[in-house]
Amino acid sequence: ANERVRFNQLHKDTHNRIQMKPHDPELGAVERDDLVKGYQYEKDQYVVFTDEDFDKVQIDSSKAIVIEKFVDAKEVDPIYFESPYYVAPDGAVAEETFRVIQSAMREKQKVALSRVVLSNRERLIALMCRDKGLLMMTLRTADEVRDAEDYFTDIEEEEPDKEMLELAERLMEQKSGKLDSNEFRDRYQDALLEMVKAKAKGQEP
Repeated sequence: ANERVRFNQLHKDTHNRIQMKPHDPELGAVERDDLVKGYQYEKDQYVVFTDEDFDKVQIDSSKAIVIEKFVDAKEVDPIYFESPYYVAPDGAVAEETFRVIQSAMREKQKVALSRVVLSNRERLIALMCRDKGLLMMTLRTADEVRDAEDYFTDIEEEEPDKEMLELAERLMEQKSGKLDSNEFRDRYQDALLEMVKAKAKGQEP
């Protein structure tokens, strides 16, 4: 996969890369190794966390995927989908159990719900069949999904004009085709990359 085009901050005259060095109001410039994370519970009052502290925060979902329930695949609204990950068995011992569960889920058209800890945050996940393995989809929480009614309330529930509907259906027929995932490209990123290449060669983009 192509990496996204990322830009650095440069001075407009020297083209030197600007270094964003950590700065302490009392000590001045400091090393990144000396930094810790802090949670502000009152103004200018912090609870300090180190990497070792985060390692100590272990809950049931930290190290394993424990399936909490199976639901019908059609019940899981795609509006909750966030980030996908592939899940495969770790070694021959796990493979048989994995294969049995995956086959049963495929047969019954079920999705498994569970929780895992990713980036210091517990995430609700959905496990669904994908080829010979599983796809783990992190899910948004209920408070992260807005109610559609807030946006669609002013749309009139009237039957559309029959002729206009027929026209729209004919247009859909003309524009119908097969889904090709190779078309899922970020054309803006592609255009940026072409401009980068041209500028690197001294050409006018």
